[in-house]
Amino acid sequence: MEAAPLERYGGAYDKVPQVFNVGELASAVYELIMRKHSKYQGIWARPIHLLVYNTDWRLSLAPSVTTLLAHWLRTKAHGFASVCYYMPAGVLYPYWFAVYPSNDPELTNFDEAAASRRMVAVFDTSTIKKTPDGQTTWGEVRINTTNFKKARMSSTGHVEFMTNEELNAE
Repeated sequence: MEAAPLERYGGAYDKVPQVFNVGELASAVYELIMRKHSKYQGIWARPIHLLVYNTDWRLSLAPSVTTLLAHWLRTKAHGFASVCYYMPAGVLYPYWFAVYPSNDPELTNFDEAAASRRMVAVFDTSTIKKTPDGQTTWGEVRINTTNFKKARMSSTGHVEFMTNEELNAE
């Protein structure tokens, strides 16, 4: 199943924003997973494994999104034996994540509300350019960071912004 809730973004990849709320994107992908679950309802005699993937960098899933999905699939009923996320990141560095079942250490004492408030920026790496003065530019992503105190770059190339409330709880 492609993780592409394009109906939420005007039906086209070029209309997908480069900054997402983790909870909103995870919810949209979870809805797609549950639609797939409904399609297979009644034929659960054998294990069904679901592969979730993306074909466009704009809808690649950040680790916070896959962890939130892992939490929901762990705590809500569904019939899949396993759910795995694959992000093609070139021939040498594809990204695989076992969404369900998961042994992700972030699921211990998981704060669903805090994770849902995170923001994620996805960058178009084809826009990286050197300027004549030696600087490097990387697209034109803009995010209001007023309510965020910490950002982390994930191994998938996403920048995740953590809320003040989340940091105060640590």
